[in-house]
Amino acid sequence: MRYLIVAACCLALAACTTSTDDVVAESLATAAPSSAVAPTTTTTTTTLPAPQALRLSTTEHLAVHGEVTIRVTDPSGKELGRFDADGGILADVAPVGSELRFTYHAPDGNPTDVTWTQIVVGEPRWDEVEQPWRTDGVAEQIVLGWQVGSNQGTQLAQLAAAPQVSVASPIWWQITDDGSLDDLSRPDYAIAAAELGVVLWPAIQSLDDDAIAAYFAASGGPQAAADDVAVRAKAAGVAGVNVDIEGYRAGEAQMVVEFVGALTDHLHQWGGVVSVDMVPRSDGWDITPKTHEYWSTAPLRRELAAASDFVILMAYDQHNSLRPAGPVADPEWVEEVLAYELRYSDPHQVILGVPMYGRIWDEADIGSPRAVGIGAIAATADGGVVRDDPEFSVPRVELGDGRLTWLEDDSAFRVRAELVPEYGLSGWAAWRLGLDTPEAWNQLNPMLDD
Repeated sequence: MRYLIVAACCLALAACTTSTDDVVAESLATAAPSSAVAPTTTTTTTTLPAPQALRLSTTEHLAVHGEVTIRVTDPSGKELGRFDADGGILADVAPVGSELRFTYHAPDGNPTDVTWTQIVVGEPRWDEVEQPWRTDGVAEQIVLGWQVGSNQGTQLAQLAAAPQVSVASPIWWQITDDGSLDDLSRPDYAIAAAELGVVLWPAIQSLDDDAIAAYFAASGGPQAAADDVAVRAKAAGVAGVNVDIEGYRAGEAQMVVEFVGALTDHLHQWGGVVSVDMVPRSDGWDITPKTHEYWSTAPLRRELAAASDFVILMAYDQHNSLRPAGPVADPEWVEEVLAYELRYSDPHQVILGVPMYGRIWDEADIGSPRAVGIGAIAATADGGVVRDDPEFSVPRVELGDGRLTWLEDDSAFRVRAELVPEYGLSGWAAWRLGLDTPEAWNQLNPMLDD
């Protein structure tokens, strides 16, 4: 059985050997500390039974990770109880008519933007606490693989080398500096890929704040821009569109939401889907440098999730030239940023981005790591001194010539991918095809067969 694989082209992976990838790696968003201003989540009031014994729903519990808590308060602000990673039960919290507020709190104790209220009514019974916007859904088995370049022969060979892939995301629409759209779409590639059992979710991509602002201005606004991309996508015969617009400022955040919503409406008319690439963020991951904070603070996460079919969490580039030195995606960090995103998205809507690359660091030039595919990382590490890293769960390799790396090998890919069934996500998104190895896909096969 061929599974849906999307190689999400979050160019934030400087794993390519091109200069473009190097620029992307240096500008990739970082997660905001808890003191940063976060996008506002709309407060919704619903009802609870009384007297109630409350516990977190399974979905909400997934988002309470580490030292994060959900605190329950009355209208005066008095704390009535709290939930943590162990779950717990709150019994007889308040009488009928009481208004309870539920708020996520970061590990440092500060409240986050995720909050909602519920009013106690009705007959006594157990009730599960969760945000009112959540919906039930069934996770799909999607494996998404991004592709770069325009050589159709190379891209078809990449698909043939990764037979698990059933969705590819080539970067077709690049936003240029003047706000125009550079179109590399190829309907013939959609036909050729379909012969291999692969559908396309081509990407519209930009990593430049000025270019993104210019794009919406030049196109006539978000609605007009969405109209244009939808027409191009339908004409190309693809199954969806991946929105890889990153690094925009807060002033453009609402326009991105409007663009995604309008694009989704268009594509749903003919059965297409829209996925949105989301930069990683957590409560405690410090931003370096602070000038790049807007990468992860500007996106309106809840609004984007509501406006699209899938959110692809780009859970990589934990360390790059701006954040030396360490692994690209320590599993503990991946779980942290995943739990953060689940405050805003249902698990079955999330596709987990996994890296097919790593970095080689030279201690004499620590700010200029070399990004290479996981096969090259494994070959480079062979013969080095492998040590347990007290800070990360990924082994550190000292190469003996002043260089070092972290063992981002095939098995590391599996460790990250195992989070998909554990959290009930809808699949994987691999950055990127061409950096992968057959062994990496073999690591994935047992989970696809489960």
